[in-house]
Amino acid sequence: MSKVENKPHACAEELLANLGAKIDVLIEAAVRAKAALTKSEEMAAIHSQFALKELHEGLENAWSELSQAWKDHDGSKQVQTKSQTDWSEIDQDDFPSTC
Repeated sequence: MSKVENKPHACAEELLANLGAKIDVLIEAAVRAKAALTKSEEMAAIHSQFALKELHEGLENAWSELSQAWKDHDGSKQVQTKSQTDWSEIDQDDFPSTC
């Protein structure tokens, strides 16, 4: 943008015409800047939605894996408990004799 020249104008109408033209240029630049800002805000919103979706899916997967690991851990505990039978409590008469 050029600075307003400090030269005498032929008349007030010429001065007003020049000022009006400069105002029109500024308005056009502001409209373009607003459109660019709106577009960048829309793109930022789209990117943030994708990022939020990706984050949500990651958390869901992590929760699912944690849940499965917990189930596996609980299941292995039950198997260990059942396999650690105290054989001293079982009476020998409970088994059929082979002789």
